[in-house]
Amino acid sequence: MTKYLDKVGLTEYTKLMKAHVAKSTLKIGESSGTAYDGAKGKANADFISGVKNGNLALVSPEIRGRWSVFNAAGTVVESMGSSSTSLSLENGYQASWTGSFLYPAAKEGQKVPTSVSGNWTALPAANTPSATYKTPEKVKTDTTISATIAAAKTGLMVSGTDVKPASGNDTKTASASVHFYHRRYFGLASTSSITADVIKGLSKTDLNNSRTAKLTGISATDAQYYVIAYPKAMGELTKIVQNGATPLLNGGFVKSEVTVTNAAGASIVYLVYRTVNPGALKDNSFLEIA
Repeated sequence: MTKYLDKVGLTEYTKLMKAHVAKSTLKIGESSGTAYDGAKGKANADFISGVKNGNLALVSPEIRGRWSVFNAAGTVVESMGSSSTSLSLENGYQASWTGSFLYPAAKEGQKVPTSVSGNWTALPAANTPSATYKTPEKVKTDTTISATIAAAKTGLMVSGTDVKPASGNDTKTASASVHFYHRRYFGLASTSSITADVIKGLSKTDLNNSRTAKLTGISATDAQYYVIAYPKAMGELTKIVQNGATPLLNGGFVKSEVTVTNAAGASIVYLVYRTVNPGALKDNSFLEIA
């Protein structure tokens, strides 16, 4: 080589090398069968990893907290507090929530989130509880507290006739909710004068936001009336049918309004439907109402 350089000279050797590179499909700094350096090498490595591993599963978040329950006057009802992620309350009560969320470290085949939305904006480290969130005021209507974590999809996806690196995000959500319901009452009464105490003494009651019900096993004595009562806010009944055949909405029941103070201390106006005659529903009759 020394002899060659001495003979040809460095200038002529450089010309030959440039001519060789110009004819090659490789660029300077690249060689056949080897990985690229720097950003290009990382891009290739990420692409190969995506093909190999597919779309990694996003870890699942967990929400932890407690519901505090208050009566209509705003006084806390300690016995009704709950750490459940789903709480049901009668209208008239109020609630507030305090808590945090967290997510685990990624295992093999999983990925960790890169952002969070919902009631949080700051993403904590894995296995670390987030900052505490508290509802800014007591809530009286259906409310959900949520943390939605997100991370970019990995692997490949089909787009038309092409296969491309996956785009978009995977998300997972943890939440805690409170739902409010109307209280309905049904049953037999031995008086035609239906008061709040009579309504609260009826044998059947539930929490439900629908007027629809099938009321079974009705066997009134000759001195008993059948009573249906539910909050006026739910709207008037459009159907009362006995034993699947006989309509009773018009002529079979009388309607009135009664104000009931419920367990939360709230005054609720009820629509009350009472059979016109005592003993009208016998022998395990059933009613379908809506």
